[in-house]
Amino acid sequence: MQPSSTYKGTAVARAFCNASGSDGGKAGTLNYRNLLRGNRAPSSSVSKQEILRSQSAEHLLEIFKQSTAELDGPASAAALYRVAKYGSASINANDKQLQALVGCCLRHPEDLCPRDITDISWSLAQLRIVDTGMMATISQAAVAQIAMIEPKCLVRLTWSYAKLRIADRPFLECILATALGCIDEMRQLDLAHLIWAVAHLRFNDRPLLVAVASAAVPICSDYGTQELSNTAWACAKLQFAHQPLLHAITTAARKKCPQFRSQELANLAWACTVLGSSDAITTDRNLTAHLEVLDFEFEPGVPADLSGYTTGFVPILLRDRHLMQAVADACMNKIPLFNAQDCSNTVWAFASSRIRHVPLMHAVPHRSVEQIQEFFPKELSIMAWSFATIQLTQRNLLQAIASSATRLMRGGNFDQHSLANTAWAFATLLHRDPQLLDAIAENAAGSHSKANTQDLSNTLWALATLRAQEARCLEAMSAEVLRKLNEFRVQEIEMTLWSLVRLGNLPVAEEVFRQAESNGRLGALGFGALLSEYERRGDTHNQVRLLWRAAAGELGPAAASVAAARYATSGEVHEALAMLASSTGHEKKNGLLARIATACGSGSAPSSSTRLCTNIMPDMGTLLGGDSKAALLLRYVQSNARAGDAESICAAVERFSEDVLKPARQWFKIAGGDKARLLTSGFAEAPEEGLFLEIGTYMGYSALKLAISQPSRRIISLEVDPRHALVAQCLIMYAGRGHQIDVLNGHSQDVIECLPERYPGMKLAGIFMDQGGFRFWQDLSEVRSMCQLLPGAVILADNVLKPGAPLFLWRLHRDASFQAEVVSVE
Repeated sequence: MQPSSTYKGTAVARAFCNASGSDGGKAGTLNYRNLLRGNRAPSSSVSKQEILRSQSAEHLLEIFKQSTAELDGPASAAALYRVAKYGSASINANDKQLQALVGCCLRHPEDLCPRDITDISWSLAQLRIVDTGMMATISQAAVAQIAMIEPKCLVRLTWSYAKLRIADRPFLECILATALGCIDEMRQLDLAHLIWAVAHLRFNDRPLLVAVASAAVPICSDYGTQELSNTAWACAKLQFAHQPLLHAITTAARKKCPQFRSQELANLAWACTVLGSSDAITTDRNLTAHLEVLDFEFEPGVPADLSGYTTGFVPILLRDRHLMQAVADACMNKIPLFNAQDCSNTVWAFASSRIRHVPLMHAVPHRSVEQIQEFFPKELSIMAWSFATIQLTQRNLLQAIASSATRLMRGGNFDQHSLANTAWAFATLLHRDPQLLDAIAENAAGSHSKANTQDLSNTLWALATLRAQEARCLEAMSAEVLRKLNEFRVQEIEMTLWSLVRLGNLPVAEEVFRQAESNGRLGALGFGALLSEYERRGDTHNQVRLLWRAAAGELGPAAASVAAARYATSGEVHEALAMLASSTGHEKKNGLLARIATACGSGSAPSSSTRLCTNIMPDMGTLLGGDSKAALLLRYVQSNARAGDAESICAAVERFSEDVLKPARQWFKIAGGDKARLLTSGFAEAPEEGLFLEIGTYMGYSALKLAISQPSRRIISLEVDPRHALVAQCLIMYAGRGHQIDVLNGHSQDVIECLPERYPGMKLAGIFMDQGGFRFWQDLSEVRSMCQLLPGAVILADNVLKPGAPLFLWRLHRDASFQAEVVSVE
């Protein structure tokens, strides 16, 4: 292939097409035909007649074998075209006679007319013969005659290259520039094929796309179902949101709804969803009604249509439960016909829709286990990801996936993305398979350099969650994290910091923290991961160091207050005084710092009975930015509540929600009103002895309500977000309840397992769960496994109906150890 500078036909083609178009289009067509007649070289008439009569690919190849010497290029092109037309499904692309025929076609390319060139390229595409040398010859021959190629042939040439996935950019630029000049002469089938081919080649030529769309809009009603589907798919693939064309497609689709095949509908729905026009499809009653009965129209023995249908209609499944049931029923009937890809596509569609159709999710694993050896790594990872996403543990399937994935990983056949997804899925389901973990660690250690940042952070997170501490893997991945740290997103840094801390690699975690902080990409949860670890270790110095650094940033005076309090309550009076001496920047704003200084001035630390039961609150204007809910709340409470009065502070929090946030249509996540009354009345029935555990502190409102209702009860409250934990501690100290409520920062799964060490002999009389619903059962199971619950303990879980915690409710009602009740609160 010569460089693009040798393609001189572009300007000539444009000039020719513009000239022909000025005569109304027909003159241009006549010119094409005249030119074609004049350019065709003579061929063997007998052989040509036989070729045109034959409709058997085998017969045509036999003719060629007997008449090789008589057939010239044009006759050979005609023979190849009919071989492709009648034998593309039965002829082997490696057939020696076929290869000889192809070679004969291109022996003298200068003898070929434009139609011959087009027929040869189309035939190669139909027969799936990928030969870049042949296609280069075709490119040169086509460019030499570019001005004489009909619009239909331009489209077929482009379609051929797309079908063979040959992105000859200089040639395509020439062809498409020519096509741009004669768009108006193309029929609807040509327009649909052209935009489909351009999308497959990822050739995003906006002027051409606009021209095709403008030409297609007036005649879209004449499009067939496949043309509508392919055009919409191509626009979505190229992110070409041409609203008039999309409107024309959806309008035509509604009228032709009963004629669509399932896969065409799936592609259409996917495209409209990608381009933001799903409502145009999904809200149409006729189309939805047709979709609901499509399970009766799937072709027998073609489960790929069914799985493709479910994949394409994820947005509709989310809205239409009747449709979901119809699709699930159709899948159930065809499960025995599903191959590995059908199984993975189907469960992916339902999992992505967060639809947990239990019968289907039991049937697909059974079929998958039967043919698990046929699954590729990507399909294995999709299966595992899907069941992890809907939180459904199918042990037989997981064991089969683990066995097959281990074998493929040890054979070096697992790509990094599939490996990371598989690891994430098994960790999410807390399914620990030692052999699989060893294979994951071995692969991660050996090919970590190929992993992107998301795969690195996901794999580390999975290994940390399952406590897979393989030294070589951890060392290799830690080094790769440091090497690629500048490419990590904030969320990935947060995950990585938590993982490194949990895996015991604190030095690397501290270095990641330092670099992320210096680059301005340290998120709150990353800060919290290190702060929580220092807290767990009882390392007051490093806790204060982090808090004091935060005091110079967005956390402001709140962090300074808590930092000073940490030293004071740990008995390190001299350190507290030294820090207070250097806190002049916050002294005027922060009365709490002055209170701590007074308490430490006598040379003794505050006793445990008087530890920071203060009613002085710092100015929180700089916390999380001046306009954050937290900063607004704390300023509001300071102005509208009495210090040392927990009732007054809770009332101010409620008024803040009603007076400040509600008019601005903002939401505040506190268990107020009826929920607060239910919370206090529910815990009134708890055993008299024991502590209360709250999982999900937020701003400390619920903890204060519990403290008010039971003033002699000790309360432990866990909060994963360090910003919320700091705000809660300040509110609690302002209310004078610091002696009653402990706020611990960190992930619940990490903090709960450390509670017995921190509180020896601890027994729980009640648990209030206000974290993510997916953690309810896991956290409760962890507490139970440590025998921390007292007989008759009360457990309250918020938001079990909306947004919902169905697995928690299902397990709770099936466990005879509990007497469960669901209360709906508006």
